[in-house]
Amino acid sequence: MKNVNKMKLTASQLKKLANYVDFEEESAKELKNNPAAQKAFLKVALEEYEQDGNQKTLLRALGLVLRAQGMSKSARKVGVSRNALYTGFSVNGNPRLDTFLGALHTVGARIIIS
Repeated sequence: MKNVNKMKLTASQLKKLANYVDFEEESAKELKNNPAAQKAFLKVALEEYEQDGNQKTLLRALGLVLRAQGMSKSARKVGVSRNALYTGFSVNGNPRLDTFLGALHTVGARIIIS
C-alpha cells in the first residue's frame, strides 16, 4: 500500500483487506506521517460507504487514520480519552456524534452539504 494515494480500491477489495488482522497494523504504518495517503484512504472509505452503507468500514478507516496520527495526540484534540477513541472506532464501535465529528476535524476532514 505504498501508493495508497494513487490507489483505487473497489468495495470488495476494501472488505477483503479489512478481513486481514495485519491489514490494520500495516495500514497504520503506511499512513503514518503521510497526510496525502490518509486523505486518499478516507476518501475511498467514504466512497465505499456511499455505495454500500457499511458504517463500520468507514469508522474503522477513520480509526486507522487516528492511529496513524497517534491516538493519544488525537484523543487530546478530540477532547476524549484515548480509550474512548479506541473503543469508538473499534470493530464493534459506535462513537458519539461529537466524537465522530471531532475525529473528522482532527484528521483534517469535514462534512460538506451540497
